[in-house]
Amino acid sequence: MKKIIISFIYILFILFLMVGCATRIPKVVVQEIDPKISTLLSTSLPEYPATRFVVVTDLHVYDTSLGISGKAFEEHLAKDRKMTVESTEINIEAIERISNEAPDFILVCGDMTKDGEKVNHRLVAGYLKEMEQTGASVYVIPGNHDILNPHAFRYSGDKAEPIDSVTPELFREIYDEFGFKEAIETDPDSLSYVVEPVPGLWVLALDSCRYRENDTDPVVDGRFYQPTINWLQDILRKSVRLNKAVIVTMHHHVIEHYQSELKYYDDNIVDDYEDISRMLAEYRVRLVFTGHEHAQDITVRRWQTETNELFLYDISTGSLITYPSPYRVIEIENDQQCNISSTYIDRIESHPTGFFEYNRNTIRMRIEGIAKAKVEGYHVSEKSADLIASQAADAFIAHYLGDENPPAEIINKEGINWWGRVILNAQKDLIIGVWNDLEPPDNQLVINLKDGSWY
Repeated sequence: MKKIIISFIYILFILFLMVGCATRIPKVVVQEIDPKISTLLSTSLPEYPATRFVVVTDLHVYDTSLGISGKAFEEHLAKDRKMTVESTEINIEAIERISNEAPDFILVCGDMTKDGEKVNHRLVAGYLKEMEQTGASVYVIPGNHDILNPHAFRYSGDKAEPIDSVTPELFREIYDEFGFKEAIETDPDSLSYVVEPVPGLWVLALDSCRYRENDTDPVVDGRFYQPTINWLQDILRKSVRLNKAVIVTMHHHVIEHYQSELKYYDDNIVDDYEDISRMLAEYRVRLVFTGHEHAQDITVRRWQTETNELFLYDISTGSLITYPSPYRVIEIENDQQCNISSTYIDRIESHPTGFFEYNRNTIRMRIEGIAKAKVEGYHVSEKSADLIASQAADAFIAHYLGDENPPAEIINKEGINWWGRVILNAQKDLIIGVWNDLEPPDNQLVINLKDGSWY
């Protein structure tokens, strides 16, 4: 009986910690779509022009001259899920691979650098310039790591020494050739803009990051401020009047990708996502390309109206420097079939063979270490923490690859003591949610852009 009472008290404590005491941010106001525009869209849906493009994200480039040894850097790596030391090698290999894809344009969905270091942004700009020399335009947006980041460090022994990050103005200057100079419309309140890479197609590059609110730690969560929402709706109205098909690229998700994601990792998803995703679908945006979570995952949301069914696909691409180090190739055909394929970086200069496995094993080990530290924070024994962390690591490494194939027994309590089982029960919906992939497939599929079906 005593154990039951103690367990109940601790569960209440854990739930309190999960809910937290976060400051409530006012919702943005999304105006209802004009009935005339809605009628126009229901009778004349803009068709996507034929095009081929590449999506890559979360490059997290790190110049190793900033330090790759010492206690401070090792402590950083232990809490990270990225191949930071190998980041430049991975990006260099990706440049060659992507250039060989012969795309019309390339989308980079944010998090260009480890933590917004000016020297790393300059390095990324050089990589992107190499990509553009093949004839493809490159369009970038910032991620939560990229601007005004107080974690921009040089590592030396036991010390992490602050170095220059970039301001929004400097970000725009460094990446001027990669979207901003070519923009036909720009948002005066953010780094959002619009380009037309091929006739008839508008790409809305949306800045969903909250760097202006950074303090001692960067804000991971995403949101659109009200002026940007107003600008976005003006752009969407204009796209309808001009009969332009629209795709969106942004850093944060606009749809929940697995059950319980919002409960445990709400900073993956942009604030007010329900209103924003519905707004995009109403204006017949059908594809949104995102990053941030480091997972290969595609999900779709559907809404039934009085006259038709709306749909929106959120196509999240994993980080280039996190297993499986992917990029996507998107090919839209004249018959409105959208072919999505995925490619993985499986070799780099320092690992000409076996890099795929090395990448997986390294990232899985880091995830397991992060999970174990979290579980031990609830005073779980080391043995039980190891067993729980291993299950979490298996789930998330599968999620990063996409197209998860869950084991027959997702939650295994064997060998875990009573208190470990209490903690596991309190958060098992996270592991179950990650394993149980939502529709559609995550890596290779075809989407019918007319009706939202897939195969």
